[in-house]
Amino acid sequence: MRLRRYVCPSGLELFRVPRYVNAEGTPVQVSWAERHAPWMVTLGESLRSTDSVVRSREARAAAAAAQGLSPVCPAGHPLPDGYTERRTVTLGLVGLTGSGKSTLITSLVETLLRGVLAPLGVTVTMDEESASRYQVDLRRHLIVDRERIPPTYVLTGNDITKHPLVLRLGGGQDSLNLLIYDASGEQLYRRRDIAEFNPYLYHTSAIMLVLSPNAFPGLEHLDDDTQSEVGIAQATQMVSALSDVVRRGRRLRRGELAEEVAVAVTLTKADKLVGMDDFPSQYFGDAERFLLEHSLEELFELIQEGSDDIVEFLKKEDGENLMMLILSGLPRPTFHLVSATGHDVAMDGHYPSIDQVGVVGPLLTLLARIGFLPSEGLMAR
Repeated sequence: MRLRRYVCPSGLELFRVPRYVNAEGTPVQVSWAERHAPWMVTLGESLRSTDSVVRSREARAAAAAAQGLSPVCPAGHPLPDGYTERRTVTLGLVGLTGSGKSTLITSLVETLLRGVLAPLGVTVTMDEESASRYQVDLRRHLIVDRERIPPTYVLTGNDITKHPLVLRLGGGQDSLNLLIYDASGEQLYRRRDIAEFNPYLYHTSAIMLVLSPNAFPGLEHLDDDTQSEVGIAQATQMVSALSDVVRRGRRLRRGELAEEVAVAVTLTKADKLVGMDDFPSQYFGDAERFLLEHSLEELFELIQEGSDDIVEFLKKEDGENLMMLILSGLPRPTFHLVSATGHDVAMDGHYPSIDQVGVVGPLLTLLARIGFLPSEGLMAR
């Protein structure tokens, strides 16, 4: 069994052993090995069994708690309460500017906090610092004022690109920290950009690939978003680069799939496509309502069936090359139709209302893929 590594929620760096600080923020050593030879901790952990390392971690954490110390990552970033007691899953939303990532993140989090997973016995809460940022940077724009969220440009240092929202999920088969962050597709093209802006994509365990109608020549006339920088050339370049990053992060050769990575592909702004004759509208709906009358397994069977029809629909809209890149380069993706708002922006610059459709389905499949929810009904990995 592989030893669990922690993920810092401020910067998303991986680490194995947390440090501890007192109320004044001063580092405090809690073991002889850490005080005299920090390298011995890493060496010792590599030589001991996983079980013994886990017991050592638990003992160190208990001793620190008894002294009133708080855990921090090796870089000194504070860790949320109880963070090291749960496993951590990073969920990166990968997409180009204008594809709707920030809007989707906002609607997804809003839906989760509303209790959409309660029928599955899953509770969702948010870290206090994340809740504050979510309210100011995202929710205030979309949910309260019903206006578009300003576009995320990584070069401007937008917070969610490096400091994800930290949610706590309890129930299911275990409990976990879910880190949701915005991964800009533009910074996937060059290794230098990846190293500076998206280094965490190398170890992200769950990916939501966000595509808007603008990514498909047959649909782009339906998307009048003037902020969008999405096009077929940019989208195919992004998908090709993403598949390379996923493989390189796991030291796989070209053509090999990173089976441990969960991928869901979302077509955003799907409400714009409802009037099309061949649009698979039977798969455009709320998982929340579906689960009131059906099982999770039935939902996954519907999603699996719908994935094939969505792929065929997008191929017909001049997206065959893009679909083939996704299917051949990313591990067993599911495809989803999503609208994070349910409406176009009105003439006054505001949405008439915010009605999320389909935003939870992609997350449910990812949670099943990483083992938090039962995966019956999904294609075997």
